[in-house]
Amino acid sequence: MLLKKHLRWLVVALVGTLVLAGTALAAKKSSLKVKAPTSVKVGTTYQVVTSGRAKGKANFVVALAVRAPCKSNWKAEFSSVGRPSTVNLAQPVHRKFKEVRSIKAGSPGTVYWCAYLINNHTLKTYAHKSKHWTDVP
Repeated sequence: MLLKKHLRWLVVALVGTLVLAGTALAAKKSSLKVKAPTSVKVGTTYQVVTSGRAKGKANFVVALAVRAPCKSNWKAEFSSVGRPSTVNLAQPVHRKFKEVRSIKAGSPGTVYWCAYLINNHTLKTYAHKSKHWTDVP
Protein backbone atom coordinates (compact mmCIF):
# COMPACT_ATOMS: atom_id res chain seq x y z
CA MET A 1 0.00 0.00 0.00
CA LEU A 2 2.80 2.43 0.92
CA LEU A 3 4.70 1.51 -2.25
CA LYS A 4 1.58 2.11 -4.35
CA LYS A 5 1.10 5.54 -2.74
CA HIS A 6 4.72 6.57 -3.43
CA LEU A 7 4.48 5.29 -7.00
CA ARG A 8 1.37 7.40 -7.60
CA TRP A 9 3.16 10.56 -6.35
CA LEU A 10 6.18 9.71 -8.47
CA VAL A 11 4.00 9.46 -11.59
CA VAL A 12 2.25 12.76 -10.76
CA ALA A 13 5.62 14.48 -10.24
CA LEU A 14 7.00 13.05 -13.48
CA VAL A 15 3.98 14.19 -15.52
CA GLY A 16 4.18 17.67 -13.95
CA THR A 17 7.88 17.91 -14.80
CA LEU A 18 7.25 16.90 -18.42
CA VAL A 19 4.46 19.47 -18.78
CA LEU A 20 6.67 22.24 -17.37
CA ALA A 21 9.60 21.23 -19.58
CA GLY A 22 7.37 21.28 -22.66
CA THR A 23 6.09 24.75 -21.73
CA ALA A 24 9.65 26.00 -21.26
CA LEU A 25 10.69 24.63 -24.64
CA ALA A 26 7.70 26.22 -26.36
CA ALA A 27 8.54 29.56 -24.73
CA LYS A 28 11.97 29.53 -26.40
CA LYS A 29 10.50 29.67 -29.89
CA SER A 30 10.85 32.93 -31.81
CA SER A 31 7.87 34.40 -33.66
CA LEU A 32 7.01 36.98 -36.32
CA LYS A 33 3.83 38.82 -37.36
CA VAL A 34 3.27 41.12 -40.32
CA LYS A 35 0.42 43.61 -40.75
CA ALA A 36 -0.12 45.33 -44.09
CA PRO A 37 -3.01 46.50 -46.25
CA THR A 38 -4.56 44.13 -48.78
CA SER A 39 -4.76 46.68 -51.58
CA VAL A 40 -2.98 50.01 -52.13
CA LYS A 41 -3.45 52.65 -54.85
CA VAL A 42 -0.24 53.35 -56.81
CA GLY A 43 1.46 56.48 -55.46
CA THR A 44 0.01 56.07 -51.96
CA THR A 45 2.31 55.76 -48.95
CA TYR A 46 1.31 53.01 -46.51
CA GLN A 47 2.75 51.23 -43.48
CA VAL A 48 3.91 47.68 -42.96
CA VAL A 49 4.30 46.53 -39.35
CA THR A 50 6.69 43.69 -38.54
CA SER A 51 6.58 42.52 -34.93
CA GLY A 52 7.45 39.49 -32.88
CA ARG A 53 9.61 37.90 -30.22
CA ALA A 54 13.28 37.07 -30.54
CA LYS A 55 14.30 34.11 -28.38
CA GLY A 56 17.57 32.25 -27.99
CA LYS A 57 20.08 33.03 -30.73
CA ALA A 58 17.67 35.04 -32.90
CA ASN A 59 18.96 38.63 -32.75
CA PHE A 60 18.14 40.42 -36.02
CA VAL A 61 15.05 41.07 -38.15
CA VAL A 62 15.26 41.62 -41.91
CA ALA A 63 12.43 42.23 -44.34
CA LEU A 64 11.97 43.29 -47.91
CA ALA A 65 9.24 43.99 -50.43
CA VAL A 66 9.58 41.86 -53.57
CA ARG A 67 7.47 40.89 -56.58
CA ALA A 68 7.83 37.10 -56.18
CA PRO A 69 6.64 34.79 -53.37
CA CYS A 70 8.92 34.68 -50.32
CA LYS A 71 11.52 31.98 -49.76
CA SER A 72 11.47 29.81 -46.63
CA ASN A 73 14.71 31.20 -45.15
CA TRP A 74 16.85 34.32 -45.28
CA LYS A 75 19.85 32.76 -47.06
CA ALA A 76 17.64 31.64 -49.96
CA GLU A 77 15.82 34.99 -50.08
CA PHE A 78 19.04 37.00 -50.06
CA SER A 79 20.67 34.90 -52.76
CA SER A 80 17.60 35.30 -55.00
CA VAL A 81 17.38 39.08 -54.45
CA GLY A 82 21.09 39.70 -54.73
CA ARG A 83 21.91 43.09 -53.32
CA PRO A 84 21.51 44.60 -49.84
CA SER A 85 19.97 47.85 -51.14
CA THR A 86 16.65 46.04 -51.68
CA VAL A 87 16.25 45.35 -47.94
CA ASN A 88 13.55 47.56 -46.39
CA LEU A 89 14.18 46.54 -42.78
CA ALA A 90 17.37 45.43 -41.04
CA GLN A 91 17.40 45.88 -37.27
CA PRO A 92 18.96 44.22 -34.24
CA VAL A 93 16.21 42.93 -31.95
CA HIS A 94 15.97 41.57 -28.44
CA ARG A 95 12.89 39.95 -26.93
CA LYS A 96 9.66 41.67 -27.99
CA PHE A 97 9.93 44.10 -30.92
CA LYS A 98 7.83 46.11 -33.35
CA GLU A 99 9.17 47.81 -36.49
CA VAL A 100 7.09 50.05 -38.75
CA ARG A 101 8.11 50.91 -42.30
CA SER A 102 6.46 53.37 -44.68
CA ILE A 103 6.44 52.30 -48.32
CA LYS A 104 5.17 54.12 -51.39
CA ALA A 105 3.15 51.94 -53.77
CA GLY A 106 4.94 51.65 -57.09
CA SER A 107 3.77 49.98 -60.25
CA PRO A 108 0.59 47.85 -60.28
CA GLY A 109 0.92 44.22 -59.25
CA THR A 110 1.36 41.91 -56.27
CA VAL A 111 3.90 42.83 -53.61
CA TYR A 112 5.25 40.34 -51.05
CA TRP A 113 6.67 41.45 -47.70
CA CYS A 114 9.18 38.79 -46.67
CA ALA A 115 10.26 39.00 -43.02
CA TYR A 116 12.91 36.84 -41.36
CA LEU A 117 14.09 36.62 -37.76
CA ILE A 118 17.70 35.49 -37.98
CA ASN A 119 21.02 35.26 -36.19
CA ASN A 120 23.09 38.10 -37.64
CA HIS A 121 26.35 36.11 -37.53
CA THR A 122 25.26 32.68 -38.81
CA LEU A 123 22.30 33.94 -40.92
CA LYS A 124 20.24 31.01 -39.62
CA THR A 125 16.49 31.70 -39.84
CA TYR A 126 14.52 31.21 -36.61
CA ALA A 127 11.15 32.47 -37.88
CA HIS A 128 9.74 33.79 -41.13
CA LYS A 129 6.47 35.37 -42.16
CA SER A 130 5.15 36.73 -45.41
CA LYS A 131 2.24 38.93 -46.35
CA HIS A 132 1.17 40.04 -49.81
CA TRP A 133 -0.98 42.84 -51.18
CA THR A 134 -1.80 44.41 -54.51
CA ASP A 135 -0.71 47.82 -55.77
CA VAL A 136 -3.61 48.95 -57.96
CA PRO A 137 -3.76 51.72 -60.61
